[in-house]
Amino acid sequence: MKIPAVVLIKGVEWKVKRVWKLQVDGEDCLGSTDSDKREIKIVHGLKGEELLDCYLHEYLHAIFFEYGMYHSMSTDISEIISHNFASELRTNFTIKPRTKLR
Repeated sequence: MKIPAVVLIKGVEWKVKRVWKLQVDGEDCLGSTDSDKREIKIVHGLKGEELLDCYLHEYLHAIFFEYGMYHSMSTDISEIISHNFASELRTNFTIKPRTKLR
C-alpha cells in the first residue's frame, strides 16, 4: 500500500513521513503523531496489513488532535480506540481477491 505524503484533517495539512528509527518517551515504536508539527511518522520496514494498521492508528490520533478530542480522553482510551478502529477499518474496507469461478 502506498501511504500518502500529506493528508487533510479539518482542512489542515498533516505530513506523513517514513523514518528509519522512532522513539517516543525513550521507547522504540512503529508510529507516532506530533500535533505541534502536524506530522505522522511511520518507521520503514512495515508492509501490508502492519503498515496499513499503523497508518490508520496514527491517522486517528491526528483526527483526535484536530477535533480537540485528544486531551479530553485518557491515553489508554485513545490507544484502545485507535488500535481497534484501525483494525476494523482495514478488515471491513480492504478489497479481497475474488475466487475464480469454475
